[in-house]
Amino acid sequence: MTLQNEVYHTDKDYFESNICPKFFKKEGTAIFCSFTHITSTYVLLFTLKELKRVAEKTNSKVIILMWDMNTLVNPFYKKLVESRKVTNSKEFINDKYTELENIILSLGFKKDSTFLYKSSDLWKRLISYKEEDIFQNFYSIMARMKADDFLGHKCSHIIQDTMDIFFCNYFHKLCPEDSTQPIDIIFFGDHKMDIYEKTRNVMLNEGIISTQSPLFFILRKFPFLMDKNFNLPNWDHSRKQILEMIKNSKTNKKELLEIFNLFEGENVISENIKSDKLNLEINELSEFYKTKKINDIEIVISNMLYLFLQDKKKSFLEQTNKIEEKITTISNFQELQNMGKVMKSKISIRILILANGESNLTKIAKTLGKSVATISMYVKDLKELDLIRTLKNGCLKRNIKGIKINFENIEI
Repeated sequence: MTLQNEVYHTDKDYFESNICPKFFKKEGTAIFCSFTHITSTYVLLFTLKELKRVAEKTNSKVIILMWDMNTLVNPFYKKLVESRKVTNSKEFINDKYTELENIILSLGFKKDSTFLYKSSDLWKRLISYKEEDIFQNFYSIMARMKADDFLGHKCSHIIQDTMDIFFCNYFHKLCPEDSTQPIDIIFFGDHKMDIYEKTRNVMLNEGIISTQSPLFFILRKFPFLMDKNFNLPNWDHSRKQILEMIKNSKTNKKELLEIFNLFEGENVISENIKSDKLNLEINELSEFYKTKKINDIEIVISNMLYLFLQDKKKSFLEQTNKIEEKITTISNFQELQNMGKVMKSKISIRILILANGESNLTKIAKTLGKSVATISMYVKDLKELDLIRTLKNGCLKRNIKGIKINFENIEI
């Protein structure tokens, strides 16, 4: 299938009126998107949310490329290494690949028509491809592109973004198990536009491709809320942390108002404004806040971002069958009474301490000098209180990190 050489924006009205009539329900369409994944930021989640919408409307299968080669030079990754939170780069990348797989599924992408690749794997396929010297073609294109054409871009971005266009045009040769034709659509933020367009034009002029492919779909613009420490709001941040990032990002009010695009279709509207429509123009939103007497737009946006991220995190945890371990708060008398029964049992407390995900029933029984039957009885009670679970490998794992009790808030 050959698509016209046009640039489409994914703003909802334009998308529905211009894109869908041309590509809706066309069979065999494939859409490509690439990015680096280190943390589950709002940028990642919003990009995937928009990608899913475009894929569904155009009936496209989805090819996602995780640029793992870019991970090791990312400033945030380097900070993790310096703080010794990451000690093995290969394990870190593999963990992030698995995490991204589950994020994709938790957002509702169709498993049988969504494919995730590492850039390092596609590079290996490209270099070792025997029927055609694809790498030489790539090198020849790079030789005809001038650094002066891409002022403001890192050299790594020029290589990375140029290779994206190559992957799109050669994907059916590199990955014949997943595709029989070049990729039709590439989905990206407009910061990649100049490199993508230059690469595609040079490939066409050199006779490497015969049509201006792939088609460009541009992600809706939204503020990039990065602070001086290279932090972006992610689903492990608190409301306070997100608010500080927004304040430190030096984003102006108009840009902040544009972030409402993130929440289209999301149930994250704060109580003081949720009865009002949010599909307003930027200038109308300014007036909207004045009438609602909301003086600090940063607080409103940070709250909404926090709720948006927590909602996606919840879906991810459900998808992976994981439970987020946290400090649990006792909020009623029955919970307090149940916890009291656990706290007065030395065996129960010791089981909770030993339930670190690395010990099974037999090992814990041996450590405590008790029979497996005895430990099983206590574990059963702990499970009924949702304090412990058994992992797939048979080991026991706590569902909580600790307990907080405020007696003044507990009704008898």
